[in-house]
Amino acid sequence: PLKVVLRYDNVSNTLLFKDTQKSAWDYWNLQDGTRYVLLNEGDFTPVEYVLVRVGTDGLVNPDGSFAQGRGGIIETYSNNRAKKGEIVIHPIFAYTLFTSKHENKHMEMLDHPFDSGYPRCIMNYGSEEATHRTNSFSRQLNKLSHGIKLNPDGTYGPR
Repeated sequence: PLKVVLRYDNVSNTLLFKDTQKSAWDYWNLQDGTRYVLLNEGDFTPVEYVLVRVGTDGLVNPDGSFAQGRGGIIETYSNNRAKKGEIVIHPIFAYTLFTSKHENKHMEMLDHPFDSGYPRCIMNYGSEEATHRTNSFSRQLNKLSHGIKLNPDGTYGPR
């Protein structure tokens, strides 16, 4: 299973943050079979993990506004297999299930052609539910040993 390490810096309500993250990962487990284990930072840091934390670094858009969060792979092995990932959630959205679900999918390397406003979006606009396409794609992706990328034209390709 995926090891998800929670960091509580900049979190005013650690229990609510942990519950939000657990709910988001539980959702993907039910939707596409993503298996995970939640760990608190400091209890145990595995070699391979996804760090989830609250912050604003890397969240400033070109127009000066802030993104709700970001997520992705930050370290790989020499064969490009993922080693470490990071999800950063803006403090305003730290307890928002929609944002956590969305950013969690970036750990599977789903790019923003999946995002709101596209027919191929991760989450249905205005809803906390994933699109059918995302669920189908994630189920297939979870069967692979590596990530793939959805191109803007709807075709799939290697990362």
